[in-house]
Amino acid sequence: MHRFFSAAAIILFMVLLLCFPTLSIQGASAGILLWYKRVLPVLLPFALASHLMLETNLLGRFSHRIYVILMGFLCGYPMGAIWAASLTRDGKIVPEEGQRLLWFCNQPSPMFLIGYLGVQCLGIAETLSILAAAYLPPLLFGCLLLKRNPVKKAETDSRFIPLTVISFEKAWIESCVILVKIGGYVLFFSMIATYLCQLPFENPVWHPLLVGICEMTTGTGLLAESVLPILHKGPLGLFLVCFGGLSCLAQTAGCLPGSGLKTGSYILAKLACALCSGGLFYLYLYSRM
Repeated sequence: MHRFFSAAAIILFMVLLLCFPTLSIQGASAGILLWYKRVLPVLLPFALASHLMLETNLLGRFSHRIYVILMGFLCGYPMGAIWAASLTRDGKIVPEEGQRLLWFCNQPSPMFLIGYLGVQCLGIAETLSILAAAYLPPLLFGCLLLKRNPVKKAETDSRFIPLTVISFEKAWIESCVILVKIGGYVLFFSMIATYLCQLPFENPVWHPLLVGICEMTTGTGLLAESVLPILHKGPLGLFLVCFGGLSCLAQTAGCLPGSGLKTGSYILAKLACALCSGGLFYLYLYSRM
C-alpha cells in the first residue's frame, strides 16, 4: 500500500508539472527566492558555527541541552532539530534526552514571529504578546519533560580539539548539505502551495489554513489578505507558524537520519503546542476587545 501511494504521488506530481508549467515555474521560483533570501542567510552561519563547535568539542564542558534550547528558540526552524540530532549522533547526549529536546526545541525564530507574522501579516505593534503565546506552551512542556525522569548524561570526552583546515571543511560541507536539503523541501512545498492557491475556495478560513498546513509562509500571507477579523487572523496565523507546516516538518525529518530520533511523536508534540499557542493568543486578543 505504501508503494502504491508513493508511486501515485510521484505520478501526480509529474502530471501537475506537465499540465501546469507556468504555475510550476512560479512556485519553484517562489521557493528558491524564499530559501535564498530568508532561509540561507539566517541558517547557514548558525549551521556552520554549530558544526564547528561539534568538531572542536567546544561544548564538552557545558550543558548541551542549554545550547539546543537556545539555538532552537533563537535561530528558527530547523536549528533545534539539527542540534538535537547532531549531539545525539555524536554521543554528547543520550537518545532519550535528544528526543525530549526535539519535542519542544524546534521553534520559529523571534524575528519571524515579530517581523513577518506580527508586523507584516497582522499589523500588531505590541509583539511581546505574540512571543509569549508562541513560546510559553513549549517552554512549560519542556520544563515538565526535562524535570520528570531525568536521563543520565552520556559519557563524553570534554577536551578541546584544535580547529584544522580539514575539520573546518568538514563542518562547511555538512552545513551546506543540510541547507541544500532544506532548500529542496522549501522548493517542493512552495510548488504544492502554489497549486493549492488555485483551488476555487470561497471560505476565508479553509483556503489559507490548507495552504499554511503545507507551507506556513504562503499560508500566513493569504491569511493576512483575507477578510477575517484580527481576532481570528491572529490565532490562526500563530497556529500555522508554531506548527511549521509540512515543509518545516519535512526539513526537520531530513535532519534526523542516523540519530535515532523519531518524527511521529514530534509531530504530535508540535500540534499540541501550536494549538495551545493559538488558544492563548485568542484569549489575549479577546481580552483586549
